[in-house]
Amino acid sequence: MELTPRKAMGGFTLIELMVTIGIAAILAGVAAPSLREVIANNRLKSHSSALQTSLMLARSEAINRKARVVVCKSADQAACASAGNWQQGWIVFIDANDSASVDAGETVIQKVGTLSGSFILQAGGNVTDYVSYTSTGAAKLKASDSFQTGSFNLCQTAGGNARQIELFATGRLSFGKQSVSTCTAS
Repeated sequence: MELTPRKAMGGFTLIELMVTIGIAAILAGVAAPSLREVIANNRLKSHSSALQTSLMLARSEAINRKARVVVCKSADQAACASAGNWQQGWIVFIDANDSASVDAGETVIQKVGTLSGSFILQAGGNVTDYVSYTSTGAAKLKASDSFQTGSFNLCQTAGGNARQIELFATGRLSFGKQSVSTCTAS
């Protein structure tokens, strides 16, 4: 009877497996901070887009309905707030009596809740509490013919990138990246 030689079995040795796991751990450690930054930047773009969408919706609704439409910051998504910043959320509503506050019988068109993550959304100029669009699409202060202008700065509280949305008197918006120094915690 003749013995056949054993064939070598393929596979990894324990040392090869340990080296591979070690390299994978190092690569995961290097990739994790980059992944966090990507997620934070995506949230920044998403939050910026949400505000842009609400402002454009309010302007188009004001023109289409031939009525004043307001976007105001709101902590409860039911009434306008005069305290705090815009990261607490906002509402878009038809302002039938030109008061820049939600009154009985006024229709709320859109509600946006608190921004997720650690973000600051501040407004400067005369848009700190609300933006009011007239039936012509212009941004004007409540019960006034004074044009409304200002800017919104959206920043991550831990630093990183920032975005700015600027409102012109005509009601048009300008969007861009901004330096983080434009935001201060409050």
